[in-house]
Amino acid sequence: MSDPNLVKYRDRAGRTSLHLAVLSGNIQMTDLLLKMKSDTRLRDCDGCSPVHLAARSNNVEALVLLFKFGAELTARVPSTGWSPLHEAAYYGNIEVTQKLLELGVPVHPRCHRQRTPAELARTRGHDQVTELIEGWTKKINGRVRQAIPEQRFLHGQIDRNQASDMCLQAGEGAFLVRESRRRPGDLVLTVNFSGKIFNYEVRNGDHLWFSIDEGPMFESIVLLIDYYMKNADGLPSKLTHPVEPVDEARHTLKKLQIAQNPVSGPGPGGQHGGHPGMGGGHPGGPMGGPHGGGPMNGSTILPPMHGNGRHLPHTDVPSRRAQPTPPPTHNPNAHQATNYDPNEFKGAEAPHIPYEQLEMTDQLGEGEFGSVLRGVWHPGQNIPPRHVAIKTLRPESLVNGEKEFVREAAVMSRLNHPSIVTLYGVCRENRSGMLMLVQELLNVGSALEFILSHAKEVREYP
Repeated sequence: MSDPNLVKYRDRAGRTSLHLAVLSGNIQMTDLLLKMKSDTRLRDCDGCSPVHLAARSNNVEALVLLFKFGAELTARVPSTGWSPLHEAAYYGNIEVTQKLLELGVPVHPRCHRQRTPAELARTRGHDQVTELIEGWTKKINGRVRQAIPEQRFLHGQIDRNQASDMCLQAGEGAFLVRESRRRPGDLVLTVNFSGKIFNYEVRNGDHLWFSIDEGPMFESIVLLIDYYMKNADGLPSKLTHPVEPVDEARHTLKKLQIAQNPVSGPGPGGQHGGHPGMGGGHPGGPMGGPHGGGPMNGSTILPPMHGNGRHLPHTDVPSRRAQPTPPPTHNPNAHQATNYDPNEFKGAEAPHIPYEQLEMTDQLGEGEFGSVLRGVWHPGQNIPPRHVAIKTLRPESLVNGEKEFVREAAVMSRLNHPSIVTLYGVCRENRSGMLMLVQELLNVGSALEFILSHAKEVREYP
């Protein structure tokens, strides 16, 4: 069987043949579809990839197959921020949870409501899954520390220029972690990507959990570095090799005390895992405007990056007693729901695009109120499909963000210029109420990144 229509098929819930094969446990069909180059990034109407469904249904064989064919194991559901590990933990699927951890996913990722998989498992009473996740770091900690000991990358108080020079001399992907001179005790990751230097604040709330912006949390700086050496996950690329301290830096390093959370201590979301906020705005992302949010938003990166990161402005980690985010529920008639009037945008002045015409693939960036996704718009009526960028406003952000979101749509709908991104229309996902701006996709990426990459060619006009 090699019918090409199998790859293109979607049911009324937006699920592809690959989604359905994974969900039904049909490993032979899953393998066939992957060999036919089925796209593992495609999402159903709930925003779930085939990996999410493998995690939800405890289908270890399908998960391994998807990983073998390059599926992203850390993909997020746009409306909730759930990763496959969140799905597995929520449903108490211990086999898939263990396999995801063995394949190297971060142990403590946070969803939009700042909840970790261990917290979801705990609140659902899945004690074995909770123990597995919270004990995983202890299991791998010794191996990681042996592979990349902190003495190889951790510097004392060296200034930014010196750190930049050291990383530039060490080549592409070189990095070091230094103590901030402006804020003694705080750490900064300095890294060389394509001959440009980036500096990221390493958040260390209460000296217990280490993270970059709203990325995964780690019990030690060593575990954080090990993860980003294996996964870009919001950085322009993976870290490749450390810049080791010179003698003077080693001497200063002895004065730098970094208390690290014991690997057997309470998990993130517990009473000892709070992160004090460090501020940070939400500058426009690759599509511009107040909701776009480029990677590693304002407070945590100097200079700004291009728009393929996925971290949000920082907020506190809630108590582990908080209620879990309910998983998306399947509704075969989702696009026929009447909870929301799809044309009610209160002044957006832009065409309405039906949700079922949109096909969402990978994430381009993330901001305070929602995500920016790459997608395809299928207008129908013999109009060819069009590659688009889809800027979303999450349902939980409607109260604070809808007015500004609609105002942006109204302004953009009146603009028509070759140097300004075109707004094709607006859309509301009926089941959750999530709002979307459907815009022209900029194939060369962020204008800011282009300017930074072509500084010599860019000239200031009088």
